[in-house]
Amino acid sequence: VVVKNMGELGTAPVYEWLKEHHPGLGYHFNHFNNGVIDITQTGVTKESAIHRLLVEERGVDPDQIHVIGDSLNDLGMLKTFHGYAITKGHPGILNQGLPTFDTVSDCIDHLLSLP
Repeated sequence: VVVKNMGELGTAPVYEWLKEHHPGLGYHFNHFNNGVIDITQTGVTKESAIHRLLVEERGVDPDQIHVIGDSLNDLGMLKTFHGYAITKGHPGILNQGLPTFDTVSDCIDHLLSLP
């Protein structure tokens, strides 16, 4: 969900209100930054979706999964698999000590060059 033009209200109070008033609906309200609030079903994350679709259903070895991200909603995925960050990503991602790339394409080129 992208909340734009919130003026003085900002995104943080909306985020807090959602968490307070809708705790039992089976949704998880995640990080707010730059006017973005992630709303997902409880227990559904990028890392859980990747794990279910690739590891459980396709039998992919988790050690073969490489992911790249730039936002706080990528953090779990980046920690679960081989994670890479975008150079202009959120400070909370960049301070994780992950290898960084300017673009997704640069990261893919790097991965394809590995033995």
